[in-house]
Amino acid sequence: MISEKPLQTAPEHLYFLEHQTPDTPLRHSLQYCRRSYPDCSTHTPLPPAALARWRLANTLADALWLHCQHRPSYEPFYFTSSSLGRFVGETRYLGSHTPNFAGLSYLGHVNIARDRLKAVLAFAAAAYGALHVAAWREFFPSRVERVLWVASALVIAASGVGVWLFFLAKEAVGRLEAWVVGWRAQSGVRGVGRVLLALFVLARVYLVVEAFVSLREVPVAVYATPEWTDLLLHL
Repeated sequence: MISEKPLQTAPEHLYFLEHQTPDTPLRHSLQYCRRSYPDCSTHTPLPPAALARWRLANTLADALWLHCQHRPSYEPFYFTSSSLGRFVGETRYLGSHTPNFAGLSYLGHVNIARDRLKAVLAFAAAAYGALHVAAWREFFPSRVERVLWVASALVIAASGVGVWLFFLAKEAVGRLEAWVVGWRAQSGVRGVGRVLLALFVLARVYLVVEAFVSLREVPVAVYATPEWTDLLLHL
C-alpha cells in the first residue's frame, strides 16, 4: 500500500538528482523513491562502481535508442510507454555482455511477446515430461519404481502445460496481469506455490536418479550385440 504522504528522496540517491538532466535516459524521479518507504532499512552510500555503472548505462541507453530508430520493430522489445513518458523497459539489457544464464527477463520482458516466449519454454518442459511418460511400458526393476516414474513424468508434463496456458492467457488478456499480482500476494497462494514447486523439483530429481538406479537390474537383451546386417540393407 502506497502512503499518501509525499516521499522524500533517499540521501544516497541525491547524487542522481544532482547529476541528471532532462536528456538523461535513466532518470530518478522526485515522485517515487523506493528506499523512502518505512520497510526499507538499507541506506548505505552507493559505491563508486554503482555510480560509474549508472553513467555508462545512460550512454548505452542512448546508443540502444539510436539503433532502434534504424530498426523500429526492435523498439517495443526494449522501451515501454506509460503516462509519464517513454522508458527503458528492462535495464538488464544494458550490459557489456550476456551472462551464461540470461533468465526469463531477456525473453521479451517488455511489451511485445513478453509472455509468449516464456510460454514456449513452458511447452518445452511439458514435452520433456511427455517424453518420459512414453517410457512407462519399458522395463523397471519394480512396480513401485514404474508408478513413481509415470507419476513424476506426469507432474512435469502437467506443470508445463499449465504454465504454458497461463502465459498464453496473460499475453492475450491484459487485465489478467493485475489480477495475478493481487493473487500472488495472498499467503495461502504462496504456500500452495511452494508445495507445487517442491513436487516439481522432486519429480525432476527422481527421473534423473531412477535412470541410474534402474541399471542395477536390466534385461539380458541389453548385453546382446546387435547384428546390424540383420536390420539394414546391405550388399
